[in-house]
Order: sequence, then structure tokens, then C-alpha cells
Amino acid sequence: MVNLVITTDGGNALQQIDPVTLEPIELFIYDGPNFSNPGSTFTSAHPGIGPNHEVYNYILDFQADPPIYQVFAIEADGRGRVLANITDAPPAYIHSVSSTENYVIQIIWQSDLGPPPEEGAPLLDFIQPWDPERRTLFYVIDKKNGGIVAEYTAPAFFAFHEVNSFEDGEDIVIDLAVFPDNSWLENARLVHLRKVGPNNPNIDIDLAARFRRFRLGNFRDAREGDDLEAKIELEIPYDIGNIELPRINDNYHHKPYRYAYGVHTVKRGFFVDSIVKIDIETQTTTLWVPETNHLPSEPIFVPRPGCDDEDDGVLLSVAMNSATSRSNLVVIDAKSMKELGRAKMPIAMGYGFHGLWGA
Repeated sequence: MVNLVITTDGGNALQQIDPVTLEPIELFIYDGPNFSNPGSTFTSAHPGIGPNHEVYNYILDFQADPPIYQVFAIEADGRGRVLANITDAPPAYIHSVSSTENYVIQIIWQSDLGPPPEEGAPLLDFIQPWDPERRTLFYVIDKKNGGIVAEYTAPAFFAFHEVNSFEDGEDIVIDLAVFPDNSWLENARLVHLRKVGPNNPNIDIDLAARFRRFRLGNFRDAREGDDLEAKIELEIPYDIGNIELPRINDNYHHKPYRYAYGVHTVKRGFFVDSIVKIDIETQTTTLWVPETNHLPSEPIFVPRPGCDDEDDGVLLSVAMNSATSRSNLVVIDAKSMKELGRAKMPIAMGYGFHGLWGA
């Protein structure tokens, strides 16, 4: 039987537990000879992953003066090495790390951290007021040789998740699910989540971000001190293409691709209620919208064995049916977005943001 590993969002700790008794077995942290004090650090819940299962992440020592982001690699054999130290960025809650085949892109969007109001306070209490003038910072870091090779900025935004990133000639393309500000963090407190539903259509609790593509131009020619702009190349209109918990066909990870999938909100106040397919090439969308109100989880793409088309496969999502108060594993055709079938559960399964398909 395989043991479970759990983590709390942003914390530099992985707790291995027994899957039956839930008793703790061993606590892991990111640590190494050149790392900051691991006891005072934050890290990302979604590191970059290489083709041989290399891990690219950061640890943030926000108590240092100045704060230090140590961007590091853990090789397939378990060896760790620091790729870059970033000391000119504000400490922030960064949920995911972007990467391409040869580069890590450490993006410092605005979720800036300050001192907690009291000992033991939750992460949300660290978040500072929104500053529309605080620009988003992009650091391009060489995976092989280490070092920051280019820096870019963009207008302020907040995000949780990368959709995909890849190198395009002399440019880097980064697709993100972005929010105009970080107010969703405050709205995600339990007191607000309990208001989700048809009686509160004006509650701003919907997990609905915008698909936005950034292009970092001519990054190999950048010089220290250059004032470079991360240009917005496209953005899918919010009403038809809001998206979160994004997934793609993993065979196109770090490569040019056409389709992205994620949870979507049609009716305000329902958190999420549908699943969207975004065609990036045509900038159009297709939805799976069930007949009764459902709460779907992250749609996991499973390719059809031997397929040639990028969208030839199915999506798997655990969706709670509000009409029956029971959950279902829903199978959706990833081409047409038509439901193919569902496995009904005798329970309402606790909502899980992320999932994994094991072939």
C-alpha cells in the first residue's frame, strides 16, 4: 500500500502519513547546503516538472533582510542545487512556478506578505492591501547553468495557476489564469464560502479567472538593467472563457498547444458550475453545462491511446450534483465536450481542487 503525502498551501513541509490510520510517518522539507533556513520559508504548491521528473521550485525566506527567493532544482537522482537568488522582489504568496524546457520563470504577482497580526495566524492574514501600482515581476532563470538571464514587468495582477509555457524562437510564451486583483483570497474564507448558491448571486466568490497569454520577447538578448515589458498577446473574454484549475493534454507540456480545459462559472454566486474548453487558436470556447447545478472539480485530460489529435481523449471530473447531494465521476468527450457517462457515488465527496490520472 502506498503512503500518502500531504502539504499545506505555501508551507515548506510535506507530511507522509499512513493512508489507513492517518498517523504521521515522516516530515519532509526542502533543504540543502545552500538553502535558507527552511523553518522560516514559504514555497510553491505547484513546482515546475522536467521530462525526467526534475523539480523546479523556490523557497522564500521572508524574514531575511532583504527577503530571499531561492530558486532551485532537484535532479532526478535527488541532488539539489540553487539556480538563482532573487533579493529585489517583495515577499509574496506564489502558488505555482512556471517553466519551459530550458528555463524557470519565477513570476512575483501581487499577493504581498507582511508580518502576521498574531502568532499562528493563517496565511490569509499575511496578505497586504492591494496596490495597483505594484507591477508584476518576471525573472527568467537558466535551468542548466543557473542565473537570471532576463527580467520583465507587467501591470499588477494575481494568479494561482499556470496553464502552460513554452519557448517560441527567441521568445517565451506564458499562459496563466489571472485575476484583476487578489480579493478572491479574502472571499475564500469559510464565512463567505458558506454563502455559495442561488440565494447569493452577487457574492464575488466565483473561482473564475481570465485566460491570458504573455510573451517575453528576445529574452536571450536581454542585458542587466533593461526595462522589458511582458506583453499581453491575447486574453479570452471573461464571459465566455473564464477558467480556473486549468489542465491540458500533458503530451504538450512545454510545447506549443491549442486547447486548455478548466472549471468555469456561468451563474454568478455558484463558485464553479461548468467546465470550459478554450481553443487558443480561434479564441473560442465550448462548455459542458449539466442540466442541474453541479460543482465540478478540476477536469483531468486522459488521451486516447494511440491518438494523433491534441484533443482526442476524455476529461474526468468529480462533480457534486446539488439535486441529489451526491457526487459523480463524470466522463466528458474532450473534443465535443459532450458527457459520455458518469459513475454515481453514494456520498457527497469533499471538494478537491486538484486530481491525478494514473494509467
